[in-house]
Order: sequence, then C-alpha cells, then structure tokens
Amino acid sequence: MKQIPLVDATEDQLRKFAIEVLGLDIHHMAKSESITAKINQVWDKDTIAVEEENQTITAAPGTAPPNPNLDDKVSISEKPTAGILISSSKLDPKVHLELNRSDDKGGDRAVPLNVNGKTMLIPRGEACNVPYRYYLVLVNAVRTVYEQMDDGELAPREVPAYPFRVITMPDQAEIDAWEAAQAKLSAEAA
Repeated sequence: MKQIPLVDATEDQLRKFAIEVLGLDIHHMAKSESITAKINQVWDKDTIAVEEENQTITAAPGTAPPNPNLDDKVSISEKPTAGILISSSKLDPKVHLELNRSDDKGGDRAVPLNVNGKTMLIPRGEACNVPYRYYLVLVNAVRTVYEQMDDGELAPREVPAYPFRVITMPDQAEIDAWEAAQAKLSAEAA
C-alpha cells in the first residue's frame, strides 16, 4: 500500500478506497467529483492509501513469455473461499442509523469502527446505512463513568461510547439468516 494525494487518485482508486476502507455507499456510475465529495465528508486527510500497481513480469532470456490470458494474477491464497464472507460486510443486513454528535473534543469527526481488521468510518450527525456487524460494535461500545453518590462513594455506570439512534432495522428474518450463515462459516473455519 502507498499513500497518494486525494486529488491525484483515479476514479477506480477513489471508488475502492471509499467502499472498502471507509465503507461508503457509492453508486457504480458515480464520477470522481462525487466520490471525492463523499470521501471529504468523512475523511479529513489529503492522502488515501492505494494498492501499489502490479509490476510487469518479463520472461527471462530463453524462456516463454508469461501468458496474459491465464488467471495467474491472483495467488492461491488470495482466491475467494467460502470463509471470505466472514470478513466481508457487503452481504450484511443494513441498519439505518444516525450517530450523535458529541460535545467532546473531535465530536463532529467520523467514528472508526473495526471488525476483524476492517475499519469503517461512520459519519456523525447524518443518517447512513451501516452493515449489521458494525452496528453490533456500536451496541457493544461502552465506557464507564463514575458518579459521586450522596455518601461520597464513586459508583460506576456503563454508558454508550457513541450514542446513536436507529432509524430502521432490517427484518428479524434477515438478521437470523445472517447470524446462521456466520455461525456456519465460523464452524467450517474451525
């Protein structure tokens, strides 16, 4: 991976970064300007991470040149397997929610949520569709605050780390099917 200026990124690089890194919903016909505008809403840096371009493979003298028609650009370890669904949120049911702004420092910044090494930035103060697995992270993200009682003792209380409101949830049948598929894939992977 390498860092490149946002303004120098190609449309494909912008689209891939927006969808895979930021978890944004980008229409397949969206142009660079539209994708850049969406990225700028949640990303406050001037650079983005992109994959380095494939190096050209040339044949050694006296050997046959590589066949460009063969599917040898993907190594065996990179080919999709059934377990790929565990780390991909593309098929997750979507929860429509709004993450509240905070009066803390950085309270208007997007919140990074991480699931199995995949990070998604959730913007604050605007409704968005969030894959179910990231919704579960929000539900389970709590912090402990301490309140002083009348007798002087400090009493701990857990509160949401990132308060939010759910606008619409997916159907329970869709959630149940997703949970069953995840359990099956986890069992197969074990």
